[in-house]
Amino acid sequence: MKTKIAVAVRCMKDKDYTYHYANTDYLYMLDKIDALGVPIFPLMDAKQAALTCDGLLLPGGADLNPALYHQLPDPTVTDYFDEIDTLDLNLIQAFMQQHKPILGICRGLQVLNVAFGGTLIQDIPNHSQKADRHVLTHEVKIVKDSQLASIFDESTQVNSLHHQVIDRLGDGLKAVAFSSEGYIEAIEADNILAVQWHPEALTHEPDQLKLFKSFIKQCQK
Repeated sequence: MKTKIAVAVRCMKDKDYTYHYANTDYLYMLDKIDALGVPIFPLMDAKQAALTCDGLLLPGGADLNPALYHQLPDPTVTDYFDEIDTLDLNLIQAFMQQHKPILGICRGLQVLNVAFGGTLIQDIPNHSQKADRHVLTHEVKIVKDSQLASIFDESTQVNSLHHQVIDRLGDGLKAVAFSSEGYIEAIEADNILAVQWHPEALTHEPDQLKLFKSFIKQCQK
């Protein structure tokens, strides 16, 4: 039986409709390593998802509402969706209560930090790469003796598709990777690992695929 991974959906809106969707990059990537991605929507029960799935994947997506970390929105923060923020926070709580693994990607790292009482820098101008998302553009240094170091060793090359970063680290979280500018690129805690880059766009890179394989292995314990 395939390992079942809850995948929080994301949101987009036009003038007439609101769409909730699961990014197929994550679903195909999970299938590639013999796991099943289960999209979880805002009207679904987070506690039931935590009972029936083996782990939680929090994907990239739109910015969080800055009110969640007691700030007013920067002018660059124009697209945030309260129903998705609530979904993510409910899923984090439910999976933590079940002591099941959580993997955060980009926004997933940011919402985990906020869930633990941390804050974000709302905009780093010109930080997101102009190259295609599948291209490696910078190096991150990894803290020794961390979960992440057991996957990547001392450093790895990554992409950069974000304009926000962690400011104050959440309580109980450990920063385990840093960019050359000193920004936090990965965090971890018991059963939690999150990265600021987008490894689902880099599964042609063996090192990046190892991140997901390690997550699935942890979910199978």
